[in-house]
Amino acid sequence: MGKNSENTVKAENQVKSNENIFYIGNTGFKVLILGNSITRHGICPEIGWYGLYGMAASRIENDYVHILYKRISEKIETEFMVCQLADWERTYKNYDLNNLSEMRNFGADLIIFRLGENVGDISCEEQKVFIEKLEILIDYLKNKNTYVVFTTCFWENTEIDDAIKTVCDKIGGLSVELGDLGKDPTMKAIGLFEHSGVAAHPGDKGMEAIAERIFDKIKKFIQV
Repeated sequence: MGKNSENTVKAENQVKSNENIFYIGNTGFKVLILGNSITRHGICPEIGWYGLYGMAASRIENDYVHILYKRISEKIETEFMVCQLADWERTYKNYDLNNLSEMRNFGADLIIFRLGENVGDISCEEQKVFIEKLEILIDYLKNKNTYVVFTTCFWENTEIDDAIKTVCDKIGGLSVELGDLGKDPTMKAIGLFEHSGVAAHPGDKGMEAIAERIFDKIKKFIQV
């Protein structure tokens, strides 16, 4: 299966240049989240989206990032650095990692890779390149003690999902399956937005499910 046709929100200019990074908290266990529109999308009136958070949550505290922050912070002090990297999805073959020096310097204890939906259909040869570039990306951002969690695509994409799992296995990361959520209409914001692409994004129920699945994988990292 290739890229799900439901994902009709443009991959370009999802956030302004000064909106692609934000922090929650300022001390404790450091979590670096790499995401796309499901993680953060800026105001876009032409598609009926007026938030600056994970599309299509009903409010900022209901997107998966903020739910996950709440869940972790209930256990330990934590600091999130959240990075909108849809540009990497589109240009991973030639992406300049020097653009990510701030993320590298963050010194993450945990990296959550929540990308893939905007890559689209790829051939077998392109899949090999994607695997190589993804491994390079993670290696650039992590240190020897960094935990890494990878999620598969919300809209199932076999080639991309398999590539993500390959890198995950190679570096000893943890994988979180999301493809089944994207097949469940109750996990989406259908009927809440006129634009079909926005409505196909995870609604509050889907956002909570994403956060809980990630949290379930990382609970052992944050035991006190």
